[in-house]
Amino acid sequence: MGAVSGRDGLALDLEFRFNADASRQPLSAGCASDPLAATECRLGLQLTAGNESEWLVLKGFFGAISVPALHLEASSTKTNPTAHEDLTRFEDGQGNRILDSPHDVTALQLALPEDLEIHDLTISGLSMEYDDGSLHGFQRHQSGNLGGLLVGNSQAGEPARISIQGRTVLYGF
Repeated sequence: MGAVSGRDGLALDLEFRFNADASRQPLSAGCASDPLAATECRLGLQLTAGNESEWLVLKGFFGAISVPALHLEASSTKTNPTAHEDLTRFEDGQGNRILDSPHDVTALQLALPEDLEIHDLTISGLSMEYDDGSLHGFQRHQSGNLGGLLVGNSQAGEPARISIQGRTVLYGF
């Protein structure tokens, strides 16, 4: 047993698929054949600042983002203040302290020790669409497209990688 080692915590492997199957291919044939008109491969964001009938529509939207390792561990904050300490961050709107001290408090530490992987994240078109009474804006294809985006790797089958390595500590009330 002397060679056995371990560590407290939890490691999660996550994959977010957007209109894509387990092999990261579009869920619908329409996504590949006519991605701008195919309503099943869209993400519609309704803009409500003044006009609830406006939609920002990402057309032909599919792909996947993998988080190969998200580590969750128990931690605690530092016991001594830093030069940047600002205790007013722990006050409510009336100036009452809602956390006695941010020092030596139990916390949750999140760490990303590996690169994020993006698997052919595709947005074939981006447009503003409007409700017409019978259809919501995200269902329509009337406005011109502002552009598209493809995030991937030039080597087939290989993901693009984003390095966001580091850790953050969450604590509070």
